[in-house]
Formats: sequence, structure tokens, C-alpha cells
Amino acid sequence: MESIQLFTKFMGLHADTAIDERKISFESTELYQDEIDEKLIPIMHLKQLPNPIQFDTLLYEDDKGNDWIAGIVVNPATNVREYIVLIHNGQPIVNEFLL
Repeated sequence: MESIQLFTKFMGLHADTAIDERKISFESTELYQDEIDEKLIPIMHLKQLPNPIQFDTLLYEDDKGNDWIAGIVVNPATNVREYIVLIHNGQPIVNEFLL
């Protein structure tokens, strides 16, 4: 799955953490922009994304008990991953366009 591979890559780059892909929880949901909290995706970024979006959510707990969550925006018309937010213990640490 592309989103799992992308999450694994970002964890290596931004968290210096190698992860076991078998321990990743995954969920995908279609969301409209008015359903997305601006703390998750800033409004200035949200305006540049399609509406609605497919939002892939990936969850991982590392060996130290830290929670890692990635939200990956997928354009439902093209199936292209356009944006990622990476959250560590409840705090966003990466908000980045992928294109």
C-alpha cells in the first residue's frame, strides 16, 4: 500500500525511527474540507487540496510508547497522495505537500 510505504519513509526521515509495517493500523475515510480541523491541516494548505479528500490515517506505537499518527491526503479523482501531516504524541511535527 502506497500510504504505508510513505508513512514508513517519513518516519525514517523525520523521526529517525525504523518501523515494523505489520504494526501499523490503517483507516481510510472520505472527508469534506469543512470536516477537517485547521489544527490538523492549516486553512491555507486546505484551500489548495481537493474537496472532498480521501484521508488515509495510519497509527503506530513505537517501542518507547510514543504514538505516531500520519494523515495522508489522497486526491479521490487521481489517487495521488498530495499532502501529509505527521503527529507525534498529539503534536503535529510535519505538514507538507507531496507534489
